Amino acid sequence: MIEGLSGGLIIACVFMIGHWSADFGWYTFVSASLNRGKAIISEAIYQKLLALCGGFLMIFGLYYL
Repeated sequence: MIEGLSGGLIIACVFMIGHWSADFGWYTFVSASLNRGKAIISEAIYQKLLALCGGFLMIFGLYYL
C-alpha cells in the first residue's frame, strides 16, 4: 500500500489547509505589492510591466504544451 495514505484523511486535510493558507498569504502579498507599486511607478510603465509578465506567462505555457 502507499505509505502516504497511512496518515489518513486528517493529515490530508491539514496539508490542504496549510497549502491554501500559504497561497492566500502569497497572493495577498503580491496584491498589496501591486497596489502600492502603482503609486510609485507611472501608469505607462505599470501597463508595460503587466504586458511583459503576461507575455512571459503565455510563452512559459506554450513551452509546456
